[in-house]
Amino acid sequence: MAAILEKLAECGAFSAIDDPVKWQGALRRDRILPKREDVVLIDSNILI
Repeated sequence: MAAILEKLAECGAFSAIDDPVKWQGALRRDRILPKREDVVLIDSNILI
């Protein structure tokens, strides 16, 4: 994984992104989130 990240840095793969925080926020807004009733929270201590 480190080698892949080095190659990305060498070729400037993300150089067009001026503000990484703003870019990431835009990506998260575009993602469809699951509805609350579809989410199930399980306490792993119960299973253990």
